[in-house]
Amino acid sequence: MTSYPIQSTFSRGELSPRLHARIDLDHYKLGLAECLNWFILPQGGLRRRSGSRYVAGVKDHQKKTRLLAFIFSTEQAYMLEFGDKYFRVYANGGVVESTPGVPVEVVTPFAAADVFDIHFTQSADVLYLVHAKYPPHKIERTEHTTWAITEIAFKDGPYLAQNDGSTTLTPSATSGSFTLTASAVTGINKDQGFLATDINRKIRFQASDGHWHNFEIAAVTDTTHVTANYIGGIDTTATPAVDLTALPNTNAREEWRLGAWSETTGFPARVAFYEERLTFARTDHQPQTLWFSVSGDFENQQPGANDDDAITLTILAGQVNEIQWIAEAKALQIGTTGATRTVNAPNSEKPLTPDNLKQIRHTTFGTEPIQPVQVGPVTIYVGSYGRSLREFVYSFEADTFIAPDISILSEHLLRNGVVQMAYAQDPDAIIWLASGNGELVGLTYERDQKVVGFHRHRLAGGSPDAFGLVTSIATIPGTAGCDETWAIVKRTIQGQEKQYIERLESGFEGLEKEQAFFVDSGLSYSGVPVNEVSGLDHLEGETVSILADGAVDPPQQISNGRVTLQGDRTAGDIHVGLAYQSQATTLPLSSAGRDGVLLGRRKRIQSVIVDLLETLGVKVGTSPDNLEDVTVRKSSDVMGESPPLLTGTVRVGLDDTWTSESQIIVSAEDPLPATVLSFIPAYETEP
Repeated sequence: MTSYPIQSTFSRGELSPRLHARIDLDHYKLGLAECLNWFILPQGGLRRRSGSRYVAGVKDHQKKTRLLAFIFSTEQAYMLEFGDKYFRVYANGGVVESTPGVPVEVVTPFAAADVFDIHFTQSADVLYLVHAKYPPHKIERTEHTTWAITEIAFKDGPYLAQNDGSTTLTPSATSGSFTLTASAVTGINKDQGFLATDINRKIRFQASDGHWHNFEIAAVTDTTHVTANYIGGIDTTATPAVDLTALPNTNAREEWRLGAWSETTGFPARVAFYEERLTFARTDHQPQTLWFSVSGDFENQQPGANDDDAITLTILAGQVNEIQWIAEAKALQIGTTGATRTVNAPNSEKPLTPDNLKQIRHTTFGTEPIQPVQVGPVTIYVGSYGRSLREFVYSFEADTFIAPDISILSEHLLRNGVVQMAYAQDPDAIIWLASGNGELVGLTYERDQKVVGFHRHRLAGGSPDAFGLVTSIATIPGTAGCDETWAIVKRTIQGQEKQYIERLESGFEGLEKEQAFFVDSGLSYSGVPVNEVSGLDHLEGETVSILADGAVDPPQQISNGRVTLQGDRTAGDIHVGLAYQSQATTLPLSSAGRDGVLLGRRKRIQSVIVDLLETLGVKVGTSPDNLEDVTVRKSSDVMGESPPLLTGTVRVGLDDTWTSESQIIVSAEDPLPATVLSFIPAYETEP
């Protein structure tokens, strides 16, 4: 007797081989054995990944380069190319140029080896950047083509704890530049005294009048002598406070504090906003410490007892677990190497102050130093060792935050670690992960609908490559009503390693087939019908796939940056780029039959009913070597033209060989769209 089970959703995506026999799990019925270059729709269907559109080559193909989003608003967003001591600017799908042919380029202090360790946060037109080796910087945009990066000139602070020993500091003058003499090295840099790396470090000095004054070290003479510049002081006893311009005298004092950030101690490596404060965290010297700016004054770390003064907080824990990231939410969320924590104001009716502050450890699941993404009330972060993805979410049942592993059913996809992550909310709510092996892993994530589906993607490589390696990923709001996902892809072109900046095309739906863009590193022509397309120099020598006015043209090799359509054919909409294969494979038929479980028993699939949406060029079968066309030309179709996109169900007859697995494969190679909504196999089972 023939059975007709239906798989009407693929919402769990590609499942781990470890689940091969877990037919008892509901997730088994919702998953796939393979999901390559297809992504999971929030509604449960499969849609073929659209292609990637070539934007530009990076400045230096031999050095590390990353993408970093600059988002002023949903209407004004830029992508920044960060490389070896520079950044370039992109917008509206192209390079921002200062003059025609000259890209906007800004010199930065960040070396290529360090760009992937930069953490950042943004307030309007100011992007704050931190790195453990560099003082905090900020990028400011004043016009579309006018950008600058500067080191943040903090008005004051932050500082280490006040000296509690007998070592005194003596200034040789009351203002200007002067010699500052320490009576001993005790208490200075772990009793080493002043070091050459203390240049530009701040010192806070309480004079004999009780007021605090600030110096900055300009030069180091020896372990007990430095040249310091007087910056200023403040009389907090006056109302309002009064700025001071000189010391009252040159008396030696034991009341002093060294700056917390310097080349000696390291610089903050994590940053986020929280309750109107710019918050920094983690230096080499203080890996568990956070510094909250003066409320509403982001570039001021002035300590004090007032509610709006800066706050320095060190995590209280039995282990020294380095802070890996911080994220703004109702509470400040903190990921460390061994735990996830929060800091907030326990009295929610009052702002965060030194007297209204509470820190809590919630889980013992650690994290990697990769900035997380936030989806509604949930923070998604990369777990320890980079091989898992966890939710940091409040549980009303447990009355605390929990951090479940949401990648456990697809753990094989993250075995190579995660390099970067980004979130594209619209239209399909996908978290993108740049994997350590160059694959692009996607996670369709709609928590309210219980959709957590992993899919993996291999962007086409050059002819000698297995696939192009995605080395960086970032997203920004797009101009076409959906988020844009950008990537840097490494390929071999004519024997040379290239890194190309590319933008993933949005999903195909409700469009004409002439608009279908299903090639990688591709470009488009739109205009009066032509027979030849040029400007393809970035793929010189590569064999490319071509879609011309919605019809597939034979593949050909690019020569002199050009391709020519077959014969005398002309077209007004032409897309040219590298071909890639999309393949999805169902899990083995193994549900309970009339006489027991089907797993491992021989079966034969006679046919399969496939429910399609706006699809062409798809094949279905039970093995990669024996696939049948799903969309075939009908007698009513106009001869000499590409058939229309197909929406509806199609029955496909298959080679009904008896096998123990009986998996259905759906494959697409032509540059055409495809969406699969369900499979209904017709199969028989041996006794």
